[in-house]
Amino acid sequence: MQDYWGGPLFDVQEASQVRILDSNAAIIEATQKCFPIVTHTEIWDTNTHQRAIIECPVKTMNIDENAGIYQVDTGIVLFPDLSKRYDRQIEMFNLAYVAFNASHFADFVIERPTAIIKNGVEVTQVYHYSEIRSLEAKNTVFCIDEL
Repeated sequence: MQDYWGGPLFDVQEASQVRILDSNAAIIEATQKCFPIVTHTEIWDTNTHQRAIIECPVKTMNIDENAGIYQVDTGIVLFPDLSKRYDRQIEMFNLAYVAFNASHFADFVIERPTAIIKNGVEVTQVYHYSEIRSLEAKNTVFCIDEL
């Protein structure tokens, strides 16, 4: 297979130092230095006693240095429906984007069938990121300082 694709395009390197970014200032600084950033977003349902950690690289990080704020906006991620138990676990997942700017909550923009309305009448449905769900969460932001 390597001959078909012409060999590796890049060398995979192991990170020598990974750290938790535990303040807005640290997140802003790592973003400005273009360090690779990864997040863990832990969500749970107290009724079903289920938890999930969504781990993903950050595709978009918005920062405002003057105000000292940030916002992660990344995806597409697999968003699990923890509100019930599924016989086939694959059925619990939907595609979503995740956004947050604090450690204690996350907004998910979930892909759902969405009505297209023309002159007040539904003419069809398309899949679109149209459902917004805000959840209590535990967000942790990591960066790789050196390769």
